[in-house]
Amino acid sequence: MDVSEIKHYFGFVWPRSSISPAVISTAKNAGSSVIFDVSNENLSDFTKQLMKYNASARVVDIKIPPALLASPELPSVLADTPIGHVWVELGPLDTADTLYDMTRASEALSETIDIIPVVSSLETVFHIIDDMSMLGSLAIKGNEAGGFVGAETTLSLLCAARTRLKKVERPLDVFVWGAVGTPEAAAGLLIMGVKGIVFETLHWLTDLPGLNPDLRDRIRKLRPEHTEIVGAGLGAPVRLFNKGNSVIVKRLKALSHRLLAEGSPDQARRAFVAEMTRCAVPLKKSALGPEEAVPLGVETAFAQQFAERFGEETGAAVRYFLEAAYESYTRALLSPDSLKNSPAAKHLGVRYPIIQGAMSWITDEPLFAKAVAEAGALPTIALGVLDPTTVEEKLGNLHEIMQGRPFAVNIVTLPDNPYRDFHFDWVLKTKPSFVVIAAGDPSHAPRFLQEGIEVIYVTPNLELMKLAFDLGVKFVVCEGNEAGGHVGANSTLTLAQMIVGLRRASPQLFEGKT
Repeated sequence: MDVSEIKHYFGFVWPRSSISPAVISTAKNAGSSVIFDVSNENLSDFTKQLMKYNASARVVDIKIPPALLASPELPSVLADTPIGHVWVELGPLDTADTLYDMTRASEALSETIDIIPVVSSLETVFHIIDDMSMLGSLAIKGNEAGGFVGAETTLSLLCAARTRLKKVERPLDVFVWGAVGTPEAAAGLLIMGVKGIVFETLHWLTDLPGLNPDLRDRIRKLRPEHTEIVGAGLGAPVRLFNKGNSVIVKRLKALSHRLLAEGSPDQARRAFVAEMTRCAVPLKKSALGPEEAVPLGVETAFAQQFAERFGEETGAAVRYFLEAAYESYTRALLSPDSLKNSPAAKHLGVRYPIIQGAMSWITDEPLFAKAVAEAGALPTIALGVLDPTTVEEKLGNLHEIMQGRPFAVNIVTLPDNPYRDFHFDWVLKTKPSFVVIAAGDPSHAPRFLQEGIEVIYVTPNLELMKLAFDLGVKFVVCEGNEAGGHVGANSTLTLAQMIVGLRRASPQLFEGKT
């Protein structure tokens, strides 16, 4: 693919120490951009170093904290260097005044420089959309990313932003910062309308980052579950490395509890942010040890897959990744009706591969299920903890109302469901097209499969999905931690990418599965 065909933005973050002709030329040749993090650097020194390499405009960007917008050096840096975008990450202590400072700086600097706020707070996203029409771009940083984040995941923020933008009807370029580890996920986000994607650490197991062998080996072994958010109760959530034995994470948790007990919420948040900033260790300078507070996003856990799939030569790996993303993106654009009668839809017996989720006391109405089925999706009746009398009264004529249309029934298989045994017997007698097991392990699946009732298992992790497959389940739904009820450690975006990786590594596991 010719890089001129790339119409979206793809930026890869690098520490200032990595600035080199090789890094810059790699970005140019691959159709991507390089973002140098100069948050804690001397701008004059950065300018001198960048000028030596004759970098091309629109290839080199910088990431700075809001405080640097007021630096007297910034205008000359932007005038003397070919920087295309300035990414400004807003933290838990930044307010609406910070945004107004950003817009004033943008107007005072240059019309050719795009200043883009990197935002984790849903409230701030709405504020930018509703009240700051002078800002033409916004980067969403979900809580899967590393460092200070917000309460919402990437997809939650993005969907909320898209809905708000439709309401106010104003143009705004939306980027996604972090959390993306596969070209399939990148393509999906492009289809959703994002202008571009920024990768924090996905490329770190290729050659140019120059990590020491021990750190490379530790990154290879990372899993998404090896990060954890602390400080959420203070309104200053930060995602850090933790394989379960982190001494510093335990200390920071204790500190957050103590600060909340001793002072006002604002004082506690400021004290926590100050301590977190003081003790933070950048990934490249770390050993990923239990004594280090390393800001780390789940994206890093996909670095090994990235290197295995696309190679360890940075330029080639980035180029192949973008080609794979664009191939999926283009294929979807050329097949706008691909969801209709897709393989998954055919297996479910519906027009669209969409399963309406079960909601106790809401989706226990047959007429609701009929409306969903008529719209082309698979409805799910929620049994919840309905007693036998109510089940018979509300659902006794279910087949008559559905008139042969496929539907599913959701069972709470946990032991604390007082009517579980009755629900099992009722489903076996009623024989819906599908039974959904969402809360509990899939061990009950065989009794339904033996009676010709297909099982849909809602899985919060890969381990339970594999167990479901072993038991004969053909249909699984990956459930991220945005969902209600019993959920796992990962967001929908992260879990879906984990499944994509597993499917590529072990395709035989997914044969005959949907």
